[in-house]
Amino acid sequence: MNNTIENLRELFVQQSLLLYDTAMREQSELPYIAKNISTPELKELVQKKLRSSKNTGDFLQEVFHTMDIRHEVEKSACCECILTQTEELIDRSKDPYVCDAVIVNTLQQLCHNNIVSLGSLASYAREIGQKEIAFSLEGLSAEEENTDKELARLAKHSINRKASFSIM
Repeated sequence: MNNTIENLRELFVQQSLLLYDTAMREQSELPYIAKNISTPELKELVQKKLRSSKNTGDFLQEVFHTMDIRHEVEKSACCECILTQTEELIDRSKDPYVCDAVIVNTLQQLCHNNIVSLGSLASYAREIGQKEIAFSLEGLSAEEENTDKELARLAKHSINRKASFSIM
């Protein structure tokens, strides 16, 4: 891929490819991460996040086809960093609830990254005349926001409390 970004459409393409990589990495890595979960509600939220990642990946493939975008691999350093750090923290967590807290944090970081990316892409899509794509991107962002709120609620009312008692 050409490294030069000369206009908003090219930025849209670049950011879409990065988000696509994130969605693919989430689909491949989250099942491994889920094996370390001890809280059933968190397992359900990981499944919800996996569905969201699949929806995002599938939608972006449609966008690539619709907009005649060559689908070249573009690695998301942000996603890679989050997932690598998570693996290290999981390996070092001796308590199952502390491990669950690590996983909640990871899922929230991924959600926040996706919310920002989807919001920017929706804005770019509107500006370049792709209003239907923008509308769909906003819907995907709303899914991520909902998952983030559910994760925050679970952490606050359950997992973080259990993890705090594990050290006593």
